[in-house]
Amino acid sequence: MNDDPLMPLIDYLLRKTMAAPPPQLSPAFDAKVMAAVRPRRLSSSGRVVICAYAVAALVLMVWTMREAGVVLIVASTLVTAAASLGLSSYARTLTYRSDTVTR
Repeated sequence: MNDDPLMPLIDYLLRKTMAAPPPQLSPAFDAKVMAAVRPRRLSSSGRVVICAYAVAALVLMVWTMREAGVVLIVASTLVTAAASLGLSSYARTLTYRSDTVTR
């Protein structure tokens, strides 16, 4: 087949490698990688800023719709809140779906 003098050595190394169990990474390595790629959480000051923005947006919406009536204000607030919760949960599933594929 091949008259290369290194073939017996290559054959020996290949057989030895194939007979050994495959190398595995330690669980600590997996934990480090997952910690590095995990989505970051908001800090407490970030949560305060988001809450202040939400309150300011709600106050501005109520003030601009002050002549529309209470029922319309409540209905629009509920629809907007439901839409934002739905979109944020959908975006969260898209983010975590790519995480589950790599496991």
